[in-house]
Amino acid sequence: MIGLCVIQCFFTWQSQDIWRADLVETSVQFNEAMFADLGLIVAAEVETTESIRDGYLGFASDEASFLELNAPQGAFESIKGGMVTHIGGFVFERDGETFSFIDFVLRGVPGTTDFEMYDGQGQRLFLLRYAHGHFNPNRLEMRILNMDLHFSAEFAQRLGNPAIEGAYAGTVDMIMRLTPPAGYDVSSIIPCSPDFNGVTDVQLDNLYSLSYAARQPGVRVAIAPYASLSNQGTADVVWKDAIAPLPDPGQHPYLVLHFYRSINGRFEMMGQSDVKHAFFSVNTGCVCDGAHVLFVGCQDTYGASTNWNRTYLAPRDEVTAHTGTWQSLGSHFDGIPVDNIRNHTSSEHDDWAHRLVVSEPELLEAGSEYFIEGWYVVQNDVNIFNSMGWRKVTPTLTSAWTFAFDTTIAHGPALDAWVDPSNPGAGNAHEALDTGEGQLRVAVKTTPTGETFQYEYVVLNLDFDRQIDSFSLPLSGAVILTDITFGDLDSSAGNDWVPTVTSDAIEWVAPAGNTLDWGTAFNFSFNCNTGPTSATATLGVFEAGLPNELMINLLTPAHVCTAGELLAAFPSWPSVTVLDLLAMNCI
Repeated sequence: MIGLCVIQCFFTWQSQDIWRADLVETSVQFNEAMFADLGLIVAAEVETTESIRDGYLGFASDEASFLELNAPQGAFESIKGGMVTHIGGFVFERDGETFSFIDFVLRGVPGTTDFEMYDGQGQRLFLLRYAHGHFNPNRLEMRILNMDLHFSAEFAQRLGNPAIEGAYAGTVDMIMRLTPPAGYDVSSIIPCSPDFNGVTDVQLDNLYSLSYAARQPGVRVAIAPYASLSNQGTADVVWKDAIAPLPDPGQHPYLVLHFYRSINGRFEMMGQSDVKHAFFSVNTGCVCDGAHVLFVGCQDTYGASTNWNRTYLAPRDEVTAHTGTWQSLGSHFDGIPVDNIRNHTSSEHDDWAHRLVVSEPELLEAGSEYFIEGWYVVQNDVNIFNSMGWRKVTPTLTSAWTFAFDTTIAHGPALDAWVDPSNPGAGNAHEALDTGEGQLRVAVKTTPTGETFQYEYVVLNLDFDRQIDSFSLPLSGAVILTDITFGDLDSSAGNDWVPTVTSDAIEWVAPAGNTLDWGTAFNFSFNCNTGPTSATATLGVFEAGLPNELMINLLTPAHVCTAGELLAAFPSWPSVTVLDLLAMNCI
């Protein structure tokens, strides 16, 4: 009898988590850039409800279909089952072929928060992923927002382009009525109560589904990945909206995205996004509902569509990276009048502003390796290096761009992929510098090239807000430098750092307006007639304060004896031995 009671009690408790969802309203917006590349046009649309947001198409479900959601305490954890048939829909055309989504169906994928979209004939065409679920107990309503719409394998095959399976096709929002389990007292739901005391440690868990939002063929493409993260600390983390009139403005983290390539021994930053202001935590993997707090042990997710959405993107120079602070009053979001109220909208931008934009010709250059990097800047985070991570990707252009991931996520900066700090290899180095007010990395590769050595340096400013405006390496003796270069994020030579070579140093100095700011990497290189040795390099600090210079131990060109040094040391030159020359560091 005890065993039977345990089983009955278990199923009674379990049933309290299953909620019925019906009267679903679904809003859809398509990825116009990718659809244009694929030759797809929306030839017809039959809307049956008002869309949740401007620019979306709205469709209502019939009254008979429903979903079952696993939602303990109203927190959307997963789908138990069910499907909803919609009234109305849309029709695509391409080269005379028609793809009808009239009366489309959304089926919940059991055990996940994902959905599948089928056409009226039962063919699976899209996947819906990365949901932001939020329960309103007062209205018994569930909102599942910001889902990324991805091409299914079947639809990719029908379009004759299997490579686009999983590529971003649009964004979907859903609102649904909830019915609690029988006998369930909704008033008994007690929201999680935040505790901000303890250690703040937000970890970037993964980067997925790298896709594009805009493309200028042969010139550039705007991209973003999906990102997931979790609270690994002992303190809950504030995750509020950026600015009123959103419901709960205040402190929140920021996501920045970077794209790199390695080519011909050089590691280059190809592009960087501006700051994406995080605005909501879905809190999966725990008992807490989606909220403006990332609770301890909970996970959060953002799809590509939110990571490139200019509603949330703003300039980097508004954020103090080392402290994670930002002032909403007078910010990018706060236009005229300056009153701490958002009056700046995403519609005020072209396709490129604030997004991660990369050169299309450089994406096609043979011999290149590519890396996507993401970093959540979080106030009081104890470990910035698990808040950032990178993956190697392979871009492919058919009729549209796709980006295949070649590696799992690795924490730390993508610069680690070029020179591993734990195993740099002979002739290489990767040095860290913690200033107490921000951190930097400098990596160097030296490569023998016949009679000379190629020196490639990358200076990465992680979160040093006072910025870097010069980079100096010591030289001595008969060192000869050739092919001196500098590389930044643009192709303009007008703002390049200017190199100067003297008898004891090579120094690059930043022109006005192009200092090395936080979250940015610049390149420096030359060829030299001598191999590397250990010496101290100098980084000049742009903004006022102490110190005004930073020192870091690096590999730099070794001393080469001049003729005068040799004659002074060894008047009877023919009798000089190899050991003598070694003692003077001449060879």
